[in-house]
Formats: sequence, C-alpha cells, structure tokens
Amino acid sequence: RFAASGERFAALTARAVEVYVWRDESEAKRKAKRRAKRQHQASDNDDAGGVRFGDEVELVATVVPKDGPRSFAFFRRDEDLVAVATRRNAIETHRATTKGEATLVRSWSALGHRGPVRSVDLSTDGRAVAAAAATGVKIWSADAEAALHRDLAVGKKVLVVKFVSEAEIVVGADDGRVSVLDVASGDVVVDLAEGATSSSSSRSRAREEEKTAAVWALDVRFPKSSESNLVVVDVVSGGADKRARLYRGRRRPPGGGGSSSTTISWKRGKTLEAGEEILAVKFFTSSSSSRLLTSTMDATIRVYEVPSLKFTVALYGHAMPALCCDAADDVIASAGADKTLKFWGADFGDLRRSTLAHDDAVTALLFLPGTHYLVTASKDGDVKMWDCDRQEPFVQLFKRGHVAEVWALAVKSDGSQIFSAGADRSLRCWARTDEPLVASEEADVLLEHRLDLDDQARFGGGGGREDGAVLVSSGHDGGASSSTTKAADRLAEALDVSAEEDAKRNADPAAYEATNALLMNLPPETFVLHRLRAVPPADLERALLLLPIHDVALLFHFLALHLQHSGPEDVELCARAVNFAVTVHHAAVINHGPLRLTLRTLRDQLRTHLDAHRALFGANLAALRVAKLGLNHKASSS
Repeated sequence: RFAASGERFAALTARAVEVYVWRDESEAKRKAKRRAKRQHQASDNDDAGGVRFGDEVELVATVVPKDGPRSFAFFRRDEDLVAVATRRNAIETHRATTKGEATLVRSWSALGHRGPVRSVDLSTDGRAVAAAAATGVKIWSADAEAALHRDLAVGKKVLVVKFVSEAEIVVGADDGRVSVLDVASGDVVVDLAEGATSSSSSRSRAREEEKTAAVWALDVRFPKSSESNLVVVDVVSGGADKRARLYRGRRRPPGGGGSSSTTISWKRGKTLEAGEEILAVKFFTSSSSSRLLTSTMDATIRVYEVPSLKFTVALYGHAMPALCCDAADDVIASAGADKTLKFWGADFGDLRRSTLAHDDAVTALLFLPGTHYLVTASKDGDVKMWDCDRQEPFVQLFKRGHVAEVWALAVKSDGSQIFSAGADRSLRCWARTDEPLVASEEADVLLEHRLDLDDQARFGGGGGREDGAVLVSSGHDGGASSSTTKAADRLAEALDVSAEEDAKRNADPAAYEATNALLMNLPPETFVLHRLRAVPPADLERALLLLPIHDVALLFHFLALHLQHSGPEDVELCARAVNFAVTVHHAAVINHGPLRLTLRTLRDQLRTHLDAHRALFGANLAALRVAKLGLNHKASSS
C-alpha cells in the first residue's frame, strides 16, 4: 500500500509491516553499480548490471506490533505515522522516521472480544448480556446499540457464565473455581467452592478436590420462596471433576423492598457423584416437580430430583457424548457430537424422535420460553430453529450468521431475541419479526445451503464461479488449504498485472522497457513464471483449480511467450502447469475457442524443448557409461 504522496509504501508480512521509500534515479544507479561490483560484474557503464527493484527502494523501518498485523494504513497529514490493526482487536500507531525499528506512539484496544466466546447469558431483566471468553467477561447492553457496559478482567480462563441477579454473575473457570462477581466493580463477591462451605476443614478439602478440575457447565434457577420478601437462587455446576454441586443463595432486601445491590448470602448444598465428566447441566420443571438434567462423557443423559438429587431415569441413544440438553414441560431435547437432535419423554425417558440436525457437532440448544420451539447451534457455523411437535421438526435456518463455530446461545424471557456467539469472536442478536414463515420454503433454503457447502468442500472455494468456469476435478479435489488459496490469489494477481503490462508492450514494442516495479522490473512472462515457481509443488494442481478460465488462458499465453524467448531450463515446470490446468479445466478448455491456437503453440514449443532435454539426458547417460567403462578398465589393468 502506498502513501498519499506516493513517496513511500509499505508491505504487510506475517509478523511485521515493512516501510520503504523510493530512491532517486541517480542514487538507484549508484546502488546498482555498487551491487554489481560486489558481484564482480563491474564495468565502465553506470548501468552495469542493470537497476533492479531492490536498488530503487530503501527500507525505512520495520513495524512489529505486539500481536501480529492484520492490516495497515498511512496517515494522510503525517506519512511518518502508520496505523496497524493487530490480530487481537487493537490498533497501534507507529512512527517510522529512521532506519530500524519503528516507535510505538499509541495503542487503542477495540471493544470486541479478543478470543473465542465460550458462553453467553441474559440478565434476569433482559437488559444486559454477559459474554465469557478466555480473557474475561464482557457485559453488553441487549438493545440495538449493543454498548459495552463492563469489561471484567477475571484473571483466569472463563468457560461459562450465568446471571444470578441484575448486579451479580456466577462464572466457572478452567481452574475449577465457581465465583460470584459484582458486575459494577468486577470484584469477586464470593468463591462458592470456599465461601459457601460451612467449616474450614471442608473448605480445605473442597479446594484440593476442585483445584484443577475445569468447570464446563452451569445453570441457574429462581424457585419460589414461601416468604414474600425473600429471593432464592439455586446454582448447579459440573465439569471435569465428575461431580455436580448445588449452591443456594438467599437475599432479603432491607425493609422488605427490592434492591439489586444487596449481596446474596450463599450456602453449599448436596454433591452428586456422576462417575463421568459432566458436559452439561440443566434445571427444569416436569409434573410439578423440580428436576436436574446431566449429560456425561459416556453419552448418557440422567434425570434427578431437586434438591434431593434422587436418580429418576437415564436416557440412552446418543452414539457420542451429548454436549447440550434442555427441557420444556414433558419434553427433553439433547444433541451433541453425533450431530443428531433427539427428543425424549421426561417421565419415562422414551425416545420420541431423532433427526440429523447439523453437519458437525451440536454445541448448544435452548427452548424458547413457554413453547416447544427449539434453537440449536453447531460447529458448522449454523443456527437453526426446530419445532418438536412436528413430524418434520426443522423450521428455519438463520441466514448470514457466523463465519466459524458457534458455541453458545441465550434467549430472552419473552422469546423476542436470541443471542449467539462462538469462535469468530462475535456476539449476534436475532430478533423476532412479523414476517410469515413457511416451513417448506425454509427447507428449500436449507437444501441450497447444504449444496453450497458441498461445492465449497469439493472445489475449495465458494461453490460456482461468476465467470461461468466449469471446474472438473482431477481426483484430488479435497478442500483447499489457506496456503493453496493464497498461492492462487497471488498467481491471479500476477496474471492481471502482467496482462496490463503486456498490452503496453504490444502498443509500442520498440520503446518498451521493463521498468514496472510491481513486476520487479521483469518482462511479464518472466514475472508470471517467477510467481509460478513460488507455488509449492504439492499445491500447484489445487492452486490452478481455483483459477477462472480467463486466468488459465492468460497463463497459457505467458508460458508460450516464455518458452519462445528462453532456454529449456524451466520446461519441466511449464509442462506440469499446462498438464494440470488442462486436466482440471478440461470442459472449459474444450469450449474456449481462442485457447486452441495457444495450446497448439505450447504443444510445439514443449515438444521442441523436451526433445532438447531428452537429447541432453541421453548425452549425459552415454558420457557416464563411457566414464564407467574407463574406470572398470583402469581397475582391471591395475
């Protein structure tokens, strides 16, 4: 990217931004002459060795941001200042005035999460959203502005978060701690593993048991109290220690009135020995009794009475562990790593229906309050809605959503808003509309979405191509890696720039000179071959597969020009590129009339150069045989 004046430019690398300035013509010639002398190529001509791109530019400074660069820009009023966006949602300003390292001037941290969001939850009044990530917990407003209220640096990796009141949240961390935090200050109000335990001996034992066992699941309920001015909160936790622990909090507002700032007093309840790691826990009410769902690593879901934790029924049927579960009235829903969504009867544990829900593991599910509508999220990046009362339960695919794995869901108490978050570090809000929803049309949308995913998996890109290129697989059509995609983009960019330069050359061949800095002062066909050499041999076929047919035609044109004006040293690479391109774009090449003449020219040139290679190899083999005979004769005579 160039600065506004054009006097300096910068290049983005994996770890830094390199800032360059242009040398004047005389200085570039002196630089070229000194380089030629160092290479023992000096002559009396000032242009000895020719001026190269490296002679025309000078490195001013290297900007190395703390977390790696993603993009950069020059300031218009002060081109010494470079703004760099980092990989952790921060913007840094550096001053590049002297040769060497640039000086950091200022840094701004963006409001968003710097890592994947693991858990989300809505406050009891529906006005705030808590989102937990590795760096802490952020509290956002639930309205359209999505303003950031608080950024709580917990000091540990938070895996799950729940609101216990408008002013307090409970978090579970990877070190086994279950802590209650004050939203306003971010301070730890109480550590439930310690402060909610009755005796010092039991606190010490609890610390030892929970020291390294990560907390993977939390749930909160607000049971009715017999006293009108008493607020009761129940919390259940589960994780790698194979135990589900109950906690009860009580809050009695002073004077009988409510106050969100009143601290809740906590007491530890019973502990359930699950025998396996607990992946999900959920409170629900069925047949006028409170119950608890637990999903464990052995792919079993169990139902217990609350608060006695008496075992009721076990649900068997998942082939792999169920990562999430929820219940509404007498229906239990579960989903997990086997990609299926299952509906069960809450009283007897009978399996009522099972459907393939997603193309990857289902990570979260929630019932909309007061309904049998269900929302699921998955590692395939999709969020879907289901109706467990229908024979075909699929209802809707939430379109234009996440671009990576979705790990968490939260729903407002009236069902008007659904929040989702995941590995793309974004928190998305889905609002209910008045538009009619036709299930059959949504099923067609889902089918088209799956076909698009199949195309992407097959061709390593976005399904069909806008230019009408027909892509034919050569049998190695697995998904393209990031390095393959990058190589194809660079090759396509080189072809476009070289085509413009070739048009200038054809307009006035006599006056043309190869002085384009974008082409490294090389002729267009030489620059294209330079970029082709940079493609890893293992990625060459897939990189050519990603090129549209007009870029393939340009590639053939420049390869023909290179073979016409150069020796046989690159004939192997040219032959491989032509062979791969014709194979993977076979149908498009057949239907492309202007390519036939170019292909005939390439065929004749490749045959000529390959014959020369064959003759060279034959001469070398004959010489080796003669040398071997001479050595054998010398050895026998001695």
